[in-house]
Amino acid sequence: MKLRIKGNSVRIRLTKTEVAQFCEQGFYTAETNFGKTLFRYSVKAGPEADSMSAVFEAEEIAIIIPASELQNWQRDERVGFYDQINLGADEHLLLQVEKDFECLEFRGEDESDNYPNPKAQTRATNG
Repeated sequence: MKLRIKGNSVRIRLTKTEVAQFCEQGFYTAETNFGKTLFRYSVKAGPEADSMSAVFEAEEIAIIIPASELQNWQRDERVGFYDQINLGADEHLLLQVEKDFECLEFRGEDESDNYPNPKAQTRATNG
């Protein structure tokens, strides 16, 4: 699972295996060890949730997605889930949880569990 934070934007990308586990178990958590502290980032299904939300507590960022939205996500064409939380004073927190696609350019990362990039097919056809 990859986490990207930029300003008031949080984006999480999940591989095929991670999406499957998230859909089946209702959560997926990754962590980064900083020595004396573990930083966790999670996606969680919210059985009672009607929209996306985010929580930052006890060294963990969790993005909650309504459980009803997760049905068939691992098998359908939806790339992800997107929402924004109004923080007041004209500020918003943008939330994005997406399937992780193979990069179009080689980056030296293991992408064997990533989803095929739909743009790669277009690029191959257009030559």
